[in-house]
Order: sequence, then C-alpha cells, then structure tokens
Amino acid sequence: MKIFEEVSSEGQTMAFVVPSAHWDNIPKPNNPLLSIKKFDKGTFAVIRYSGTSGSAKEGKMMEKLRSWMDQHGYKKASNYMLAFYNPPLMPPMFRRNEIMVRMSTFLQS
Repeated sequence: MKIFEEVSSEGQTMAFVVPSAHWDNIPKPNNPLLSIKKFDKGTFAVIRYSGTSGSAKEGKMMEKLRSWMDQHGYKKASNYMLAFYNPPLMPPMFRRNEIMVRMSTFLQS
C-alpha cells in the first residue's frame, strides 16, 4: 500500500493510492471529510530515503530536493508530498520513503 501526505500551510492531507484497474470499484465515502479524487499526471522531482520519517528528517530532505531543483533550473509547482511504502512494523533500515513535488518547466535564465 502507498500512503501520500501533502504538506501545505493549512496542514497535511493524507491519500491512499488505488491502482487504476480498481478505480471503478472504490466505495463512496460515508464521511463528509473524505473524498475521492484522481491525481493528475505530471513531472515530479523525487528524493528517496530510508529509515523512520519525522519532521526534522523530512525538512532536511525537502531542503535537499529544493536545492537540487534550484541547481537544475526547475520550479516548484505544487506542495511537497510525502510517500510511505511500508507497514509500521518494517525494520527502519528496510523502509522506503520519498518526498516529491510537481515541477513546472525550466526557469528562465
């Protein structure tokens, strides 16, 4: 299972990824705080890291990703999204985490 969290100034939003083959079989939520949305395709900058994830580590990884984008002339076009791919009982050294952000076209030089 993939879990995404979008980080914004209003807080965090959580999403569970459903393969497109099952899109038509998703049950409608019975809570008004839940919604079903398709995620638009796009080009993303992604940094992968292992271990446990916390605000200090996530901040460090976001800064590394932002620095890479600046060095390569890319512009941030969305909020940062955190992706967690493993169950909580997975030993930290085997966990896979990512931070991603949608990129727009190259910055003007």
